[in-house]
Amino acid sequence: MGCPVTRIEHFRGRALGLVWFCLLLAVPLSAAVPEDPKIEELETLLAGQQGADALDTLLELARSTSIRAPLRSLDYADRAEALIEGHPSDQRRFNLEAVRATAFGKRGEWEAAELHGRRALELAPRLDDPGAAIYARRRLGRALSGQERHEEALRILSEARELAEQGGDVRSRVVSAMSVGRGQIEAMRYEEAFETMLEAYLIADPHLDDSETIEPALVADLYNELGSIYHYTESYDRAIEYYRKALPHWEGQGQLEIVSLQNLAASMSLSGRYADTLEINERALALADEVEDRIGQAQIRMNIAFNLNGLGRSNEALEYSLAAVDYFERMDASPRWMAWARQGLAHSLLRTGEPVRARALLEDSLRIAEESGDRRLERSTVEHLAEVHTELGQPGQALMAQRRLQEIDQANREDRRRKLADLQARFELLKRDQHIERLEADLALDRLRLERERTIRIAMIVVAFAVGTLALMAWLAWRAQRASNSRLAETHRQLQQTHRNLVELNARAEAQSREIKILQGMLPICSSCKKIKDESGDWNQLEAYIDDHSEASFTHGYCPECAAATLRDSG
Repeated sequence: MGCPVTRIEHFRGRALGLVWFCLLLAVPLSAAVPEDPKIEELETLLAGQQGADALDTLLELARSTSIRAPLRSLDYADRAEALIEGHPSDQRRFNLEAVRATAFGKRGEWEAAELHGRRALELAPRLDDPGAAIYARRRLGRALSGQERHEEALRILSEARELAEQGGDVRSRVVSAMSVGRGQIEAMRYEEAFETMLEAYLIADPHLDDSETIEPALVADLYNELGSIYHYTESYDRAIEYYRKALPHWEGQGQLEIVSLQNLAASMSLSGRYADTLEINERALALADEVEDRIGQAQIRMNIAFNLNGLGRSNEALEYSLAAVDYFERMDASPRWMAWARQGLAHSLLRTGEPVRARALLEDSLRIAEESGDRRLERSTVEHLAEVHTELGQPGQALMAQRRLQEIDQANREDRRRKLADLQARFELLKRDQHIERLEADLALDRLRLERERTIRIAMIVVAFAVGTLALMAWLAWRAQRASNSRLAETHRQLQQTHRNLVELNARAEAQSREIKILQGMLPICSSCKKIKDESGDWNQLEAYIDDHSEASFTHGYCPECAAATLRDSG
């Protein structure tokens, strides 16, 4: 069984986007499965069986509960595993792996679902059943899609569809086409999904009243998918019509009924029927609490918050929004799911007068939308941001958000154009006011600039005068110092010259003192021969005595008189 991916649609005017896409993220259900005569009959039958009969009954019980009660289904599968070694066959092993792939998928344990799906696919060629390969590929493709390995998932699902088209019956063709459509929805290839789901409907349409060809549950599933198509194209009245057709087939089916109620509530809420939607959501929440559908509990609380906001009961809505975020956080939900939950919380915060907190949550949601490529999350978040910016008195940013919204939406609505025009007018007024404020600020700045320039000029004149005065005083002091230095230099030069003269004179005196040896005291000399008596009592010639007692030496010549006398005597 399957259902459309739960969608989060924008609501009209000032309303914020509704957080809804009913993904069948398989979640654990309690053992309290709604009563089913077939299951009761099989349980009774099992009590009296052993061996191969018990094994086959356990496998049938596991298959029958794999969607509505995956925990119970896995318990039956484990009990069958204990018996299968004693009664081995490829068909039984295939049935066991296929059941486990389905049950783990319904619990959201995608890696385990992939493992068992691959095992089933390996066993399929050994069976004399073309449908086995188709079913195994659908189970494996669902597991890969749950891990967001979308391209690989679509390849496997497309293979299943091709096999069904080649030799499958009507039911197999419808289910395989629907599986591809769901994979395309989860890969956010909505236009392709739209076409694929319509193709599935065209295949099934001639047989909708033939329960032997297409069982009522599959008809309900198809109605649900058609409702999702109309929901996606914003034809909410048509979506409600098909969701209502699907609901009777799923009543008493646990999680499937919850999903059907969620889908119906989503379209009713977006069509503005808040009071009726609130009643449906409360019914869905009671069922989700009963079967411990954690994803459903979180999603429904978000939807109830949306309804309460639409009814003006914002404080109650905030409590439900906080509870929804708490549920998702405790489940360690994916970033995209958390983004949707926080977006719903932002809606309630805005309604309770906390637009700043709402803006922070929405900016984080927008970042995740851009990173994941989720166009619908991006569109819804941008619409929320436009309202938040408007509430915060930021028409410029609101205008940018609205323009971005126009880029995301290829078809513009009249009310959005009016809102855009209003925002444009407000923005232009704001720009004009800001321009005037800037002109006034510029004038004030010019005045301040002129005052500052005049003050600077005066200060520069004062500084220049002070600097000139100091420079003049410094120059005069320099000249006086220079003159003083010149005088000191001249005096120093003169002193140096005098010193040099004294040194020179002293040197001459020392030279003369070295050349002259003064004889002192009384010298005894002969009155006749002029010999001089020395200290030892000897009489020495005058020349010899002076030569010994002084530094003088003698050279002989004639004085004029003696020269004349000598000449006369030689005559």
